[in-house]
Amino acid sequence: MEYTDEYVHINYVSSPANASGVTEVVINHDNNRAPYALVEVISATIHSDTDVDTTFVVATEEVAGNVRNTANKGTSLALVDYFAPLDNAGGQDFVYQLLRQGTKALYSNTRTLHFYFTTAAGATILPADGTITGYNVMLKISRPVVGEVQPAYRTQIPL
Repeated sequence: MEYTDEYVHINYVSSPANASGVTEVVINHDNNRAPYALVEVISATIHSDTDVDTTFVVATEEVAGNVRNTANKGTSLALVDYFAPLDNAGGQDFVYQLLRQGTKALYSNTRTLHFYFTTAAGATILPADGTITGYNVMLKISRPVVGEVQPAYRTQIPL
């Protein structure tokens, strides 16, 4: 099957989290009727004021059809691991980066996704905590090319 790819950049300035730590991201701007979208994190960098956590998890509130987590809450898309400390004008700045490939999660008929970060233990990171001081995440959204799905389904539907 042929796919159309779209890339979405999420950062702490243009996509700030609400008080619950959730960032809403539109992944289907043209509102086409693709039956599903494959979403993967292809790049991620998180800045933190602490190196207590070894990993942050990029997750969505929506449940994907092919990815599970043991908390049975949303979908874990990627693990962003501790990378290096930086000296930020005399203050501490700890950098976390996506070092491995994230999951390729399948979402059905989704226009928006609600992203949030957790610790490796599953605790949601809230803006009020001040743990995450900045982030940049690049998503790859793949959808079937319009018209590619219909013929495949026609052969499967009994008339």
